Amino acid sequence: MTVNLTLNDISAKGAGEVLRLIQSIETQLTARAEPAKHEQQKTEAVEDFLPVKRPAADTESIKQPDESKFTIEDVRSAFAKFAKANGKDAAKNTLARFGANKVTELKESDYSAVMKALEEE
Repeated sequence: MTVNLTLNDISAKGAGEVLRLIQSIETQLTARAEPAKHEQQKTEAVEDFLPVKRPAADTESIKQPDESKFTIEDVRSAFAKFAKANGKDAAKNTLARFGANKVTELKESDYSAVMKALEEE
């Protein structure tokens, strides 16, 4: 804080009184500021030991990494092996579960689930 004071025609006694008044105000302001500063330091010191609060994770907004990225060729090959081992009808039933009549009609987003289904059956 800056205070500018202009005094005209002041006696030495008056100047002394002004000086004492300014010093008194300065002492009062310092006394008020010190506890606030001390309280702030106390708060900061306590906060140093408190656990950090983190917002709860929004699991829907966190993009999960793909378990593995399969290509159409991977899926086609897996269906060929599956059909050979379990028959064409079983392969067609698995395709139907994913809304497809043939491998090329499968959604790319379903490739991981399809591969898992083929392994489980």
